[in-house]
Amino acid sequence: MAQNAAVAPEQRSAPRGTLQPAVLSEQQLYQMAYDSVINSNFERSIAEFDQYLSIYPQGRFVTNAFYWKGQAFLYLNRYAEARDSYEVILNEYTDSAKLPDAMYGLGLAYQGLGNIPQARQLLNDIKRRFPNTGVANLADTRLLTLD
Repeated sequence: MAQNAAVAPEQRSAPRGTLQPAVLSEQQLYQMAYDSVINSNFERSIAEFDQYLSIYPQGRFVTNAFYWKGQAFLYLNRYAEARDSYEVILNEYTDSAKLPDAMYGLGLAYQGLGNIPQARQLLNDIKRRFPNTGVANLADTRLLTLD
């Protein structure tokens, strides 16, 4: 009987059918949040990017996470929160390849907030700092809508 009382360690773990939390890699967590943006699940993507940023504050995709989080806020017309996400890139990641796009997003956020002079200044800065680029062309087109 004593033999039957011993239970194998794997049998003492979670009951069968209980899901164990998955541990996602940095790449997987970022990709999951990005996929949510692409699939127009903006609220979900914001929560997922927040989770990514809290777990990997110095991660490889931090600037991209702030950028796409800003984009999700823009799609939801939550301009102040979009502004806050983009400003992190402008203030803390000035060498990032996402800087021009973040500046453009910030310009859109300012336009949404009704701060047209600030939007105009950012869009003109893009044209000056990043001439002959796709984002400069977008800025030029957007400036026409501010008049």
